[in-house]
Amino acid sequence: MVNSYLRTGFDLDVERWLAELDLGQYVAAFKANNIDGALLADVTAEDLESIGVHSVGHRRKLLAAISRLPPVSRPSPQRHLPVAGVERGSQEAERRQLTVMFVDLVGSTALSSQLDPEDMRSVLTAYQNAVAGAVTRFEGNVAKYMGDGVLCYFGYPRAHEDDAERAVRAGSAICQTVKSLLTPSGSKLSARIGIATGLVVVGDLVGAGAAQEEAVVGDTPNFAARLQALATPGQIVVAASTRRLLGDVFSFGDLVAQELKGISGKTPAFAVLGERASESRFEARASGAIFPLVGREHELALMLERWRRTKSAEGQVVVLTGEAGIGKSRLTRAMIDAVSREPHIKLSYQCSPYHTDSPLYPVIQQLAFAAGFAPDDSNEDKLDRLDRIVVGAESDRLLLAALMGLDYAARYGNLNITAQQQRTRTLDALAGQLAALASQKPVFFIMEDVHWIDPTTLELIDLCLERVARSRVHMLITARPTFQHGFGGHPIVTKLALNKLGRDQVAGIVERLTGGKSFPAEVLDVIAEKTDGVPLFVEEMTKTVLESGELNETETAFQLTGPLSRLTIPATLYDSLMARLDRLQPVKQVAQAAACIGRDFDYRLLKSIVALDDASLQDALERLASAELIFRRGTPPDAKYIFKHALVRDAAYENLLKTRRQALHARLVEVLESECAAPEILAQHAAAAGNSGLAVRSWLAAGESAAARSANKEAASHFNAAIRLLEETQALTDRDTLRLQLYSALTSVLMVSQGYGSDDVGRVAAKTVDLCRTVGDEKTFAPVLWQVWLFNYTRSNLDEALTIAHELHDRMREAEDRTARIVSHTALGLTLFARGEMEAALKELDVAVQTDQAAESITVAYRYGMDVGAAALAYRAWCHAALSRERDARNGRAALLSRLDRTEHVFTQARGLNWSANISAALKDWDEATNYAARGATLAHEFDLRLVESIGRAVQNVAIAATNKDSASLVAAVAGISAYRQTGARIQVPFLLGLVAEVAIELQIKTIADQALAEAWSLIEETGERQVALRLAGLRDRQKGGKSPD
Repeated sequence: MVNSYLRTGFDLDVERWLAELDLGQYVAAFKANNIDGALLADVTAEDLESIGVHSVGHRRKLLAAISRLPPVSRPSPQRHLPVAGVERGSQEAERRQLTVMFVDLVGSTALSSQLDPEDMRSVLTAYQNAVAGAVTRFEGNVAKYMGDGVLCYFGYPRAHEDDAERAVRAGSAICQTVKSLLTPSGSKLSARIGIATGLVVVGDLVGAGAAQEEAVVGDTPNFAARLQALATPGQIVVAASTRRLLGDVFSFGDLVAQELKGISGKTPAFAVLGERASESRFEARASGAIFPLVGREHELALMLERWRRTKSAEGQVVVLTGEAGIGKSRLTRAMIDAVSREPHIKLSYQCSPYHTDSPLYPVIQQLAFAAGFAPDDSNEDKLDRLDRIVVGAESDRLLLAALMGLDYAARYGNLNITAQQQRTRTLDALAGQLAALASQKPVFFIMEDVHWIDPTTLELIDLCLERVARSRVHMLITARPTFQHGFGGHPIVTKLALNKLGRDQVAGIVERLTGGKSFPAEVLDVIAEKTDGVPLFVEEMTKTVLESGELNETETAFQLTGPLSRLTIPATLYDSLMARLDRLQPVKQVAQAAACIGRDFDYRLLKSIVALDDASLQDALERLASAELIFRRGTPPDAKYIFKHALVRDAAYENLLKTRRQALHARLVEVLESECAAPEILAQHAAAAGNSGLAVRSWLAAGESAAARSANKEAASHFNAAIRLLEETQALTDRDTLRLQLYSALTSVLMVSQGYGSDDVGRVAAKTVDLCRTVGDEKTFAPVLWQVWLFNYTRSNLDEALTIAHELHDRMREAEDRTARIVSHTALGLTLFARGEMEAALKELDVAVQTDQAAESITVAYRYGMDVGAAALAYRAWCHAALSRERDARNGRAALLSRLDRTEHVFTQARGLNWSANISAALKDWDEATNYAARGATLAHEFDLRLVESIGRAVQNVAIAATNKDSASLVAAVAGISAYRQTGARIQVPFLLGLVAEVAIELQIKTIADQALAEAWSLIEETGERQVALRLAGLRDRQKGGKSPD
């Protein structure tokens, strides 16, 4: 019978095998998912459920039958897809987080000298079998036997979300089993264990024949072996890396940090003392404070409404579903807290991934917890404790004592019934207990993680459901989406699926973790993008960032210490993410190749880098989509895909060896170059492929393109990426020239986005000048000197600005480059204007305007950060206004506005409207000033031009105050000036304060007028900016002579 479904060569006939199990209804599902005899041995419970075997009993039956199958001879799997167009190497290893357990038999050296070799062989065999049995039970992998030592892996070849916990549980089982073994002389054996977790490279096959094994490269195995040496007989010692993953599932004793051979520095280590008693898996794994609920107010309100019905004897069932980490347990805890102030009885049950075939395991654990069983309790103590919590008939006490494995006969007598009768009556007794408790008080019945439920406990829930409707029982059941059970379609059942959180809610979680301190927006953006609104992901990613050393904590804020590097996957999430991929081992390599493209990828591009035919690739992608690792839009070959979670994509990517990543990225570069892809995309793949030269030039092109579209933040990001790569690259022959281009381009976009006077602009501009003088390229001097001049001018460092303007003037006045000549005259003209030398300024600005014949192109405007010809027009008109030449000023303003209508450069448009407003304010054309200032500020706000927006709002509010006699607008104008100064700018502040003072005097607000005049004169004396000195002097005299009330 056993072999009746085996074909020649042990090729299993799956259809016949299923038929003989009386499970022929699943033949179509097995065929649709390509599960043949060669793959059957690798099928797991999760696989069965994903293909439609939703019955727990059927899954158990199938798994049991699979375990009885004889081994099938088959070739070693091809672990990595060949890269299209790239010769495949022999490398088949992968990078992954691994929990390594090293087990040692205590005193084996002495034993070997005392025992006959054959007896010693028997002892070692029994010991090794004990280790192998426990490791296999918790789905680890025995990697190597080394005499009295055994090396075990948890997390390879298949990861689980709780590999560290599995290792400790396996270690505990090993210690217990080995302790029960005896030598031929009757002496007891004992083991000691070390466990460590870390990043390794695993999978290389070394050796040959029977000696062949999969090697692990990394410190972790050695670390585990060293920790084992610290353990006493029967003890487990874990590394800090493993301890962090375990939460409060176990209690630990701190060992004195010691120096271990081969491990640098003193190493903290922790002895496992035992498992902590806990009602729920969430509380056991959540070490530290549990933060307030965020973003689940609607769901909590619905659950509380169902609770109110329960209290009126309208029993309710809420089935709460969602993926791992989405917040089911956190919402359950919030519900527990919400009803804690009301009279009720709470019954909390926790299903376990290690006991899916242990009948009524959650019930037994709950009864033990509720009764208060202690490890050193006697049988009588436990019976007494159980008596105190059981209500109802004596027969119930007998049945529950039997369920708990206690010796009950002396107290209650014998059952004298069949096993089936005992099972049925036990379930009836448990359901009766629930009803009896509900007659006393409302009962809050919680069954968590039923995707791990055993069939008997599920049957108990169904039995209780029939009795809940007319009782005061509120059942809350939590499960992952893979759990499919209709609960008989009861009308009292409410199904509630948790969705991901929004960005504001993600920010709320981050705020709680940072204690309310301000947090860099760019870091928050990355956290929100990477975590996809999954609360657990948000918490762990935020903790990882806070511990990364990339943020500096002050009393009120967290600040970046430098450019944000790529965020790594938190160690606490790695196993869970890898487990999702490892469940789809046959197609995992397709996910890895797709991950090299990015979170979003299309079918055609993926097809170009993997050597698979269309049918195979489409099948692999459909399996990934069915498992909800990716989502698909459209139909191949025009389909587009996206990884459901960015962190799953990251896990797939980081699982690849660097050499393999480079090969995939190099192939992508070939394809993308042939398709003329966007330069920023090409740059990312070129950098990952190790092609630094192409990456730098592509990022430069991407930045220039973004700057031309006024996408200044994106442009700065591209330029900075190229600069960082260049700092690491020494081999490029034109390295200094590229650096100069990049720093000059970065200065321009920073001036636009942050303001000319920002600290970053000053730092980058100074670097640019140094590079310019080093490279000695005359063509670059005009834009570079303009940048450093503009920084000093904006800061009102007018002596330095004048020196640079003269150098620029001397270098460029005879230059063939017409734009360079315009720039030299404009810089000198603006500096003289600020110093109050109006006639000399007009002379330079006249030359600039006459030299300029037409509106500057977008390219030139980007190079200098603005249309310099427009600036010359603006300041010439402003000079006329300052000299009271109103007609010339108005004509100049009209010429400026005409030019703005012809330019597409956003910064020039917004700044030009600023200048038009300033000219109008100088002429006291308040309506015009309001119009131009408001338009400029609105445009600046749209493109995040902080300097332009702040000065625009200041002039707009002064003009409104002057027109409407509105003191509130004047206060707003002062705030606008303050915002302008926060960009690092001081130029024109005396002019702005003069406007405020003038309107304040008109409105008889003496305090504002006096303060504005005092600040303006202080700046004039400090900086030498005398453009409005005469006007301010008149206002000061007017204010002193007036007697306006405050």
